[in-house]
Amino acid sequence: LQFKVTLTASLNPQSTSEPTELRCEVGDLLHLQDGRLGVTWSYSTNAPGDVSQKKILIASLNEQGALIAGSEYQQRLDSGEIAVTRKESNVFILRVLQTRDADMGSYSCVVTAWKPTQQSGWEKAKEVQSTPVTVQWTPK
Repeated sequence: LQFKVTLTASLNPQSTSEPTELRCEVGDLLHLQDGRLGVTWSYSTNAPGDVSQKKILIASLNEQGALIAGSEYQQRLDSGEIAVTRKESNVFILRVLQTRDADMGSYSCVVTAWKPTQQSGWEKAKEVQSTPVTVQWTPK
């Protein structure tokens, strides 16, 4: 089983409260067979000299396609301000309707391939992480 993951900003905000849209695309997918793909979106601050660089979970879609929200983003996902969707079988979208200054930073997606187990469950077969994309503008 092998694949690669490409993360691009299809909408990059030029100022506060503009939308952001990130596109996480799975390419060169081989040998998935009856497997399924899930995605995990995370955010980390890009502050200069910030050594901690802790990653915050935004949300993930599991092998069933169910949305699991990160605790710090739960409210914004519930209100529809942030949407995590799947476009085609191999494209995942993260959309922020009105990007805040605090949203500036680095975003990444991790795609997980799940394969069926004999016990009719699912197990992780492989995880591939994208290179991060920076969302940043100069606040007026």
